[in-house]
Amino acid sequence: FVIVLINLVIFSVAGSFMEKEEFKINDNSYLELNLNFNIDERSGIATTNDFNNPISKSYGVHQIRKVIEKAKQEEKRKGKEVKVDADKKFFSAEEATIETPLLVYCQRANSFPDGIMAAHQALHGKVSFSEQRRYFGVSWGGGEITYLAAVTELEKGELAGLDLEPFEIKSGNYLAVDTEGYDQIQLIFQQLITDSRVDPEGYCLEDYQGGNKVRCLVKIKD
Repeated sequence: FVIVLINLVIFSVAGSFMEKEEFKINDNSYLELNLNFNIDERSGIATTNDFNNPISKSYGVHQIRKVIEKAKQEEKRKGKEVKVDADKKFFSAEEATIETPLLVYCQRANSFPDGIMAAHQALHGKVSFSEQRRYFGVSWGGGEITYLAAVTELEKGELAGLDLEPFEIKSGNYLAVDTEGYDQIQLIFQQLITDSRVDPEGYCLEDYQGGNKVRCLVKIKD
């Protein structure tokens, strides 16, 4: 009887905890997300051994992304700000080395982040696909972010005549996080750039490694 009663209390509290509250969005509102809590791969509710706090709500990466995407469609929204607690480490980074500089040719995105896909599509339209090529995304900037979809040459000078921007990926040491898919890339870079070792004059580098595997890198100060 006691066990049943406790379970009823837990599920009753969980039900009320998951209720959605409606709120009115005023004109010229800002969306502010303070990511100062643990982020799991999936959202959900778990029971705990704490009698005063028998349930624990966790927020997943996909749920946070859905909130950001929904806010982008809100007509009254003037802007959005995402804050990440610098002391929170959601992803485990390791040091990686790029031994030699890489010359890549790039298609600049018209906007960020909405223009990313179009930039990659335009690049693939100009450069024939090959598994021997390496594909990257390069971005930098504060308020207005510059994004380049980038690719390496198969032969020296092969891409020089195309309407593409040359860019040199620097050799040296980087902080790196590996991920699968594209949903977590933004959160990964938001964490990496808070590291005190990062070169403030550097950039965020997406190294597409085949399939849906991506290595996210930021340059460490020399």
